[in-house]
Amino acid sequence: MSGAGSQRVWFPAVAAGLAGVALTAVLFRMPPGPSASGAWAPPRPPLGLAGTANEGIRQATELFDPTPLFLPTRWNSTQKAAPRPEPDPMRAYPPKLSGELPLGFPGAAGVPERPEDLLSSDPAGRPFRGFGRTRDASPALPARRALVEITAVGTGLLVRRLSVEDAAPPAAPGGWWRPPEFLAAVDSAGLVGPLVLTAGSGAENVDDYFRSYLEESLRVGDRLRPGIYRICVGP
Repeated sequence: MSGAGSQRVWFPAVAAGLAGVALTAVLFRMPPGPSASGAWAPPRPPLGLAGTANEGIRQATELFDPTPLFLPTRWNSTQKAAPRPEPDPMRAYPPKLSGELPLGFPGAAGVPERPEDLLSSDPAGRPFRGFGRTRDASPALPARRALVEITAVGTGLLVRRLSVEDAAPPAAPGGWWRPPEFLAAVDSAGLVGPLVLTAGSGAENVDDYFRSYLEESLRVGDRLRPGIYRICVGP
């Protein structure tokens, strides 16, 4: 009875142990080895967004791509097609070198002594012959020694212009002098004070002469109304 009882106890234990070993072998089995041809199985295609329904999602994904912008992509760079050079039609003609160029320049034309001779020598019917020529004599300009222009300082208008013949300015040291300018203040009684030299002629004796001439001989203070004037004396 003891031997049969022990067999009934060990038999379920052995069966449970074999079942556990079989379950462990199923769970922790080795991966399958390569096929007989020696090639690995082809990789599965990557999952992507396809179809018209997912087009907006695909575009948003590409726009929000965290790739740095300095890397070339189809959004920020493109490849321009280089234009093909056109064939040169002159390659079929070899160059021809020559020592002299037949330019054929006309001969040198003579320059007349007077400009009117050039107008009268026009071969195309002489359309400018007699242009600007008249028989009237030019009137002689009136003789004068100096020209006096008086301008109002406040308005800038020309008040008087006098051509004087009795002025006799002395000779300048350099042989020439610039038109001097004076400033005059006039009231109801005449000149308020002596004329003030604002722009010299370059010669002191000429400036002193015209100052005394305007004050004493021409008496500009008696000819002008009260105000401030600029007086310019020129040849």
